[in-house]
Amino acid sequence: MTEEQKKQVGAFRFGVIHDLMNRLDMDRGEQERLLREKCSRRWSIPYSRKTRIAHTTILRWMKRYRDSGERIESLYPTERSDRGKSRALDEETVLSLINLRREFPRMTLAGIIGKMHERKLVGAGVSLTASTARRILHGKGLMKPEGEGQCC
Repeated sequence: MTEEQKKQVGAFRFGVIHDLMNRLDMDRGEQERLLREKCSRRWSIPYSRKTRIAHTTILRWMKRYRDSGERIESLYPTERSDRGKSRALDEETVLSLINLRREFPRMTLAGIIGKMHERKLVGAGVSLTASTARRILHGKGLMKPEGEGQCC
């Protein structure tokens, strides 16, 4: 995201919270009513397909703004530190999944997941779902487009 886009998002977020931040005469009930109203409406959020804002998100924006000394830069979006990495699986399980796909390129996704469990390549307490496996393999270019002889 460019600096200009971050500024636009920050300005949007400030527009959402400004009337909650600068009203010292507002009692708790009035603030909650205003928060509920903001959460129930549809928004045109810059650079997002979402149209709703959660109650906790608005409170988080207010806290970030207040804690920063009321700097609008605190409302700029930040990059995820774990972007591009699986949050559901450890690195070893991901590598095992990739290696199995390369070993069995024509095997179905369900078959690969079964083989992962059979070979005990999935750690205890780890749930390897088809959607997670598909996302990881697709990201590595190891999923054939639908209709090319590969199901699941």
